[in-house]
Amino acid sequence: RLFMSVAMEDRFPIVDIIQQTPDIPENCQWAVFLRNHDELTLEMVTDEDRDYMWRTYAQDPQARINLGIRRRLAPLLNNHRRRIELLNGLLFSFPGTPIIYYGDEIGMGDNIYLGDRNGVRTPMQWSADRNAGFSRANPQRLFLPITIDPEYHYESINVEAQQNNSHSLLWWMKRLIDLRKRLKAFGRGTLEFLHPENRKVLTFIRQFEDERILVVANLSRFVQAVELDLSAYKGMVPEELFGHTEFPPIGELPYFITLGPHDFYWFRLQPGKAEADKSTEQTLPTLQALTLDELLTGRTRTSFANVLGRYIRQQRWFASKTRDIKSARIVEVIPVDGHSSAILFVKLEYKEGGGETYLIPVACADSESAANPPSGDSTNAIAKLRGKESEGLVYEAVWNRNLSLALLHAVLERKQMKASEGSVHGWSSREFRNAGDQMEGLEPTVLKAEQSNTAIVFGDRFFFKLFRRLETGVSTDFEISRFLTEKTNYACIPRLVGALEYRPKKGEATTLGIVQQAISNHGDAWKHTLDALGQSFDRALGFDQQKLRELASNVESPLELLDREMPPLVADLLGTYISSAEQMGRRIGELHVALASRTDDAAFKPEPFTPH
Repeated sequence: RLFMSVAMEDRFPIVDIIQQTPDIPENCQWAVFLRNHDELTLEMVTDEDRDYMWRTYAQDPQARINLGIRRRLAPLLNNHRRRIELLNGLLFSFPGTPIIYYGDEIGMGDNIYLGDRNGVRTPMQWSADRNAGFSRANPQRLFLPITIDPEYHYESINVEAQQNNSHSLLWWMKRLIDLRKRLKAFGRGTLEFLHPENRKVLTFIRQFEDERILVVANLSRFVQAVELDLSAYKGMVPEELFGHTEFPPIGELPYFITLGPHDFYWFRLQPGKAEADKSTEQTLPTLQALTLDELLTGRTRTSFANVLGRYIRQQRWFASKTRDIKSARIVEVIPVDGHSSAILFVKLEYKEGGGETYLIPVACADSESAANPPSGDSTNAIAKLRGKESEGLVYEAVWNRNLSLALLHAVLERKQMKASEGSVHGWSSREFRNAGDQMEGLEPTVLKAEQSNTAIVFGDRFFFKLFRRLETGVSTDFEISRFLTEKTNYACIPRLVGALEYRPKKGEATTLGIVQQAISNHGDAWKHTLDALGQSFDRALGFDQQKLRELASNVESPLELLDREMPPLVADLLGTYISSAEQMGRRIGELHVALASRTDDAAFKPEPFTPH
């Protein structure tokens, strides 16, 4: 899976196989290796995976043996130094005791034209002397010949030459071994994967007692950037272990790292004395109040609304960034979790065009918490509060644990919350009507990736999508999810758990958010397709260009391809993406069948297609 992930530039094969692998028993240790000594065995993989590995790492059929590949590490990776270092770095950071096959520490080559597995059993290359310093015997008496391949010739690739060069692969491997021996977390620690948006970057944390090691690896041949959610280690300082370089301390914001092609880092997470960044707080407006009740009464309410308007404009989920706000008004207040926090509806009027209403949860922090608001970081602070004898802070409460749990409780238990101009009602589907007892131990986590709304994940159970821009009527998300969950047998979607609706005293209800099953995923089909096409274009450079031109010249319209068999050349170009595309097409077709399966529901009943 390591080799497959590097070829696909995707962490999924590694994460997938580690999650299927049981923990190492307490009374023993595993021996782990990149190749099973004389071959990269493919006995225990699927036929599709084996074909992919053969196409990628054994294009010469002579390199294939039985169900594996008889090549040394360096030839397998086309003698690519960065790839060799990356795979060894990952091998050394995963659970188990790493085994290095002789010669791989200097990048030795092989001879695939020798019988059986003898191609990777050639004499060790100690020096540039006769028989590579392996033996003083007559070269013709050696059981196996010395490697004389120009790229891996023993006169250039040998221990003696690399011993004299501190930048050689041999010295790099020595430093890697020495560093690994000093880190107990790699031999005995737990392993926890992180799941950043960039699938080309593999990140995980190894921990043993007080030792925490963060591993970040770029599986791509291009430079990559990644944002890591390390908020659980706020205040700690990552120390890069090879150069002992300290990186900036971790805060509540995603931790940003850039990596070169096939680069990897080992960081030790150690306590730091990072100073809080007070620049944001210094620019915050000040309101004369200390509690929510004071903020939402009298003249302060008007001032607070204007501050909220400016705050909303700065958020990434704000939809009308090109329009000028004329005024802001708080049109509804929904107390949550007693009166410690509230959901506000803020009506924005623009200089041109109609207005919009936005949802924003708020809460107050007292003077002791003002320097470190419960919302997570100072960028979620809305305004400073000032009273006669103390100070505080009002912040966006979507990161507030109590508020998030209260909203989920309202959905699962069909609770009702009173508001000044209406009420909020929780609704749960039949399947999850008694799911309230499943909330024990669930901790809410706000996802950073959402743009037009805010997503809160509760453990591995529930996914709460809180809408920011409110529109009167039933949300399309709610309507379609409810139909597919309750009225069809379509199983390939997250099941709808429930929804939160606002019902005014007069007029239509408005969907505030929906709750679905939390389904782990590795990105969307669009990104998966772009990556696959990008790799196929790269592969096309190594194909017979004349055959590719002939193939393209025979097609006038893509529709002609519908009834044709896929040419072998195209199959080789697309690789494993073909089966993915077939699966996606099948699922989408099943989805359309499900949506058209009920004619007794007016909202989903087929309508005649007319010019109008």
